[in-house]
Amino acid sequence: MLAYVVSTFVVVLAVWLGFFQKKFKAGGAVDPAWLQRSLKGKTAIVTGANSGIGYETALQLVKQGASVIVASRDVKRATDAVNAINNLTNTTLAEFIHPFDLSSLKSVREFADKVGDRPIDYLINNAGVMFPEWAATEDGFELQYQTNHLAHFLLTKLLLDNVKKVNGRVINVSSFGHNFCRSVDWNDVKGAQAEWTKMVLYGRSKLANVLFTKELAERGIISYSLHPGGVATELARHSGDGLVNFLKTYHQITMMFLKTPWEGAQTTLYAALCDETKVPVGSYLADCDIAGSWNPLVSDKESQRKLWETSEKFVNN
Repeated sequence: MLAYVVSTFVVVLAVWLGFFQKKFKAGGAVDPAWLQRSLKGKTAIVTGANSGIGYETALQLVKQGASVIVASRDVKRATDAVNAINNLTNTTLAEFIHPFDLSSLKSVREFADKVGDRPIDYLINNAGVMFPEWAATEDGFELQYQTNHLAHFLLTKLLLDNVKKVNGRVINVSSFGHNFCRSVDWNDVKGAQAEWTKMVLYGRSKLANVLFTKELAERGIISYSLHPGGVATELARHSGDGLVNFLKTYHQITMMFLKTPWEGAQTTLYAALCDETKVPVGSYLADCDIAGSWNPLVSDKESQRKLWETSEKFVNN
């Protein structure tokens, strides 16, 4: 009951913050000139591109001439998204190459194998889940941690040479929710902390996105993490009956206050298109600008190192 109350409070807070952002700050927007820039010859992978922010990101990149691999576990929805993007742009630049299931490290490896040695200019780790009922994946890890961080860590590691070939960049869609987790044992990701609330578990996975990004930058990779804002997407669809019913009940109200998927995609596109000599690599972004964090762990280099070491150990076992 307490976990539900806390989760509901967080959603209400997120809606309020989203309203504040949308009404008073407009959420930030990419320079229109950037959206006219030709990306012909470039290749992107966007995870979770079958809907929401991922779909809008993939569509815009194709509009600018990039080839985009839509990474999704649902074959039908991914195929529908590819067809929609190609029809809207009158191209064949969007493609689906293999099912991509973040809850299965085997699936991630199979997907990376299908990518082969293609150069990757933009690896956009966008897909995720928020506040699902506690569960372990087939690999034995807590669901949010593997889906939101560990599987994307593995994908990035497997494709790092592809990114390096063209001095590409890695973009990790994190969240303001990374502030919800202030103390972490990175060795404990297989469920020993199951008593943690959904909110804290979500925060841990989003904190991992930010720290992973910073460590990539330390290792010479152009990388950014970001908070997209409060966006009307399917992210909370696995959040349990209570939260889902809450969102359905107040759907018309909450949708008024949240960003649209296109508005939510602005900071992702900013991260993809910005000049890395002007926007420091490793930065955490929000509203198309460098953002601060309330979480002291974000600037803790020991946490960065420990996260990388433990993530590497887990995906290699």
